[in-house]
Amino acid sequence: MTTYLMNVQTKRVASLEEWENTIEDWEDEGGAARHDSLYVEVVKNAEGEWEEVAS
Repeated sequence: MTTYLMNVQTKRVASLEEWENTIEDWEDEGGAARHDSLYVEVVKNAEGEWEEVAS
């Protein structure tokens, strides 16, 4: 099963794999920690909308 993450500011959804591939870019720019806190895990609900996974 693919894990999806949503940026809480932009509402852009990416797979965990895509997100992990961008971490190196953020670290090069000195902002990995800042970006990490912007993402929450999401799933599509019955209506096809993204919603946050309950923890």
